[in-house]
Amino acid sequence: RDFASPQDRAHWISDTRLALERYNISWTMWDYTGNFGLMEEKAGQRRADPLTVEALGLPA
Repeated sequence: RDFASPQDRAHWISDTRLALERYNISWTMWDYTGNFGLMEEKAGQRRADPLTVEALGLPA
């Protein structure tokens, strides 16, 4: 999140997930709140980043 735009992060996550799924390779999200994490923190509250949720193909 420090160096890449939210859209670029989401595209990278989506492209990587789709490539892995195309070849039946399992994947997981290892980063919880870091630069490529699922959660974002604002004002002491954590919530799922909507762009990342969409990029992972998860329901909103």
